[in-house]
Amino acid sequence: MAVSNTMAQRDKKFFIAVIGDEDNVTGFLLSGIGNIDSSKNANFFVVDLKETPISSIEDAFKRFTRDSNMAVVLINQNVSKERKPRPQKVCGVMGVI
Repeated sequence: MAVSNTMAQRDKKFFIAVIGDEDNVTGFLLSGIGNIDSSKNANFFVVDLKETPISSIEDAFKRFTRDSNMAVVLINQNVSKERKPRPQKVCGVMGVI
């Protein structure tokens, strides 16, 4: 049974999530990381620091860190300055921030 679990994990697809301004997100999408699943959930979130509420950024971050298919969550430096992360909460879920 342990062998089949290992094989299932090996066959599972993992994604990179991006939270950033339009230029950064577009660059990553052009590199091919974009994914929209069957529930229409995307692995990217575009932030306009003048328009996007902090609560929306927090919600995207929580959604990405709770998704078992996300291997990495990249956050643009300007966005991360606005959003005061709590690494200790994320470390319990993912192991590293």
